[in-house]
Amino acid sequence: MEKIVLVTAGGHISSFHAGMKKMYERLEQKASGKFELFGSRGGLSGLIKGDLTLLKYDELEENRAGSLIGSDRSIADITRISDVVDSENIYAIIMMGGDNHLEEAFKLHKNAKIRIVGYPKTMDGDLSSFITLGWETAVTIGAKAVKMHHHSAITNRRVFYVGLFGRNTDWTLAGVSAYGGADRAVPCEQKYEWNYIWNRISSSIQDNKERFGVGFAVIPYSEGAKIDKVKNPPEEHFSSDVHGLLINDNHPYPPATVKVTGQ
Repeated sequence: MEKIVLVTAGGHISSFHAGMKKMYERLEQKASGKFELFGSRGGLSGLIKGDLTLLKYDELEENRAGSLIGSDRSIADITRISDVVDSENIYAIIMMGGDNHLEEAFKLHKNAKIRIVGYPKTMDGDLSSFITLGWETAVTIGAKAVKMHHHSAITNRRVFYVGLFGRNTDWTLAGVSAYGGADRAVPCEQKYEWNYIWNRISSSIQDNKERFGVGFAVIPYSEGAKIDKVKNPPEEHFSSDVHGLLINDNHPYPPATVKVTGQ
């Protein structure tokens, strides 16, 4: 039988397995016995190497987060993938990814005429649909974190910063701030002066002091927040992926907490 190959790429989301399971069911309904559903081990790099694994229905737990076949942020090697498509008898590829990897999918179709379907997922909520896959879970978890940080902030008289996804858009920040009851939020879509931001944080500290008797604040911020005159650390202290994007673990975030003085 011909293969249909799933690739999970980029950041993990909670609905990868639910999507895989539904694809398996639909394939059985529409073309039972004609195709087999395979996964590419390790993301796009697995497809480049031809490292494929047969997906079994009873292994696809729709409520399990992440991806059992793995994910990465590789660039498509068009020549090599074309060879794998031919040698492995692949009918089509399904790319489950965000902006960067759907662009890689487009390149494979445009330059090699490979049958490929894009499965858009992004925690940023910035696609032309009501909700993007991953956004709702990111907002739910982020809002819970903001609510819980209020307990620590009021106890320790501190400003807590909560880092969130969002390099270019603030939909995740907006949802988390609204549902989590944030005191202020630092967005990424517009550049700000630090003094402007701190003056408003200070206002929130004062509001909480008047309401609760102590000054504190919880401030979510987008990872792509642009703050004028705030310098990044030296380049050797952080790194970028193959798409030129900062790797989150080493992103030059503001400090996790700031002590509120004078309490």
